[in-house]
Amino acid sequence: FTVLDVEPSILLVDGVELNRRVLKATLSGIGANFLEANNAIEAFLNLSSNRIDLVICDAVLPGMSGLEFCRQLKSSRHTQ
Repeated sequence: FTVLDVEPSILLVDGVELNRRVLKATLSGIGANFLEANNAIEAFLNLSSNRIDLVICDAVLPGMSGLEFCRQLKSSRHTQ
């Protein structure tokens, strides 16, 4: 088996702070580093400046739907 040298980073993208807190509390035992974004723009900024292993996003985001955000993630070479 392989041991990870670094904790995985998970980006939580949701316009509601309470939802992000609940997700963080639910997943807190998995040994991951959590980053948060309130909207797609904050998420893209996090993605450009941090190594993110997993993105969990709400379908309804301020300014851009979660589905459109995912489409843009998949269309970028950096985040495919």
